[in-house]
Amino acid sequence: MVRIKALAASGLAALTIVAGSVSGASTAAADTPSDICTSLDGGSLCIHEYANGYDVRFANPVWGAKKTLRFGLRCPNEANRWDQGAFTDMPGTTRSYFFGIGLKDWCAPLLYDAAVGGYYEGHYVT
Repeated sequence: MVRIKALAASGLAALTIVAGSVSGASTAAADTPSDICTSLDGGSLCIHEYANGYDVRFANPVWGAKKTLRFGLRCPNEANRWDQGAFTDMPGTTRSYFFGIGLKDWCAPLLYDAAVGGYYEGHYVT
């Protein structure tokens, strides 16, 4: 199951899309106490471990640029996993993608920036 979430810069409004339906409830189970984040030029790439998978998130600051991105996940002894396609991220927004793959030994968030053709890898979570 996948989840795409867009948050307004103020954090007051949220939209969660779960398997094609709009919902305000989270599909993730009990989680670890905090996010593991990596600062990138023009944003922050984070991963949060849940009992049933990993949430990869990118926060684009208000002074950031419009970007075309894809979320990915790298776990040991597996091919990299990618979201369902590129999306446009605007300044001042936070977007995430949930990979419902259960728990692994460790996983690291990936971010593909289509404008520059570059991949970024964040700090891993165990």
